[in-house]
Amino acid sequence: MIFFSWNVRGLTDPSCKYTIQDEITDVNLQFGSVDFVCLEEVKITYFLLQCTYKFLWQSGSFFHTNHVNGSGGVVTFISPKW
Repeated sequence: MIFFSWNVRGLTDPSCKYTIQDEITDVNLQFGSVDFVCLEEVKITYFLLQCTYKFLWQSGSFFHTNHVNGSGGVVTFISPKW
């Protein structure tokens, strides 16, 4: 079981999304398929999170917490095999 966790300090910067995608790809190549990805302090709305989800995590599902006034928020992506 492979977990990937990162305090991203916001997903509003487009370059951050590419950096995270690259890191997840590197972990997949080095250790095998990532089962769970937890991103902390995402600081985006649910709508933007849905768009970002499709970019970062091709399959599976996700759970998230709400944030207040552009701060906080956690999202967990779960592999479809779980």
